[in-house]
Amino acid sequence: MTSVQQGTFHAPGASIFYRSCGRGPPVLILAGGDADADATDRLRDALAERHRVLTSDRRGLSRSRPDPEAS
Repeated sequence: MTSVQQGTFHAPGASIFYRSCGRGPPVLILAGGDADADATDRLRDALAERHRVLTSDRRGLSRSRPDPEAS
């Protein structure tokens, strides 16, 4: 498995949690339903052998939090 970096970025009204790993052409994995970035770990690891893979928690789910100061 390659090294996984994680963090948050600020979007209007929220802080969004993300993970990034691998090298190569980028691939964005969007989990459905109530799944967060953790649900795609096995797929992320397999794709990271040849791609830069980005996953995230959707706004308001798990580690992605609404900004309490947003109106």
